[in-house]
Amino acid sequence: MEKNTDKTPINYDALLCAFNRVGIDIKDFSQLYLNEGWTARRLREYYNVRTKTILNLTHLITPEYTRSLKNCNRKLTKYQVTKMLIERMRDGTKQIDLANKYGIAPCNVSNICAGRHWKHIWQGVKEKYNDEILSVREA
Repeated sequence: MEKNTDKTPINYDALLCAFNRVGIDIKDFSQLYLNEGWTARRLREYYNVRTKTILNLTHLITPEYTRSLKNCNRKLTKYQVTKMLIERMRDGTKQIDLANKYGIAPCNVSNICAGRHWKHIWQGVKEKYNDEILSVREA
């Protein structure tokens, strides 16, 4: 299966064919993966397929690299980490408040905000939202 990149358009026929081949409903899978943040382990157990199959399917529905999905011990999704970083950078929310909100230890929030953990997400947020965050803080 080919990886979806921003340069190539999504081939919906191939996408449906790949999901039909393993007997998975694409809408259900997208809901669980994108909206509810299920891990690869949970998706694998739910659909009773190999982890590699799950990773290939996630590469088809999202163009970004699903590095964080491979870690089955994570407590946060990449969307939660993105929201956390934006809250911290833009609004100046305290780390202890973020830790309580997301149910993790304050040292983990500190490591995420410093870019030591989830570095691939931290770099993307910093590049994408840096100007917007600085303009909001100055106002």
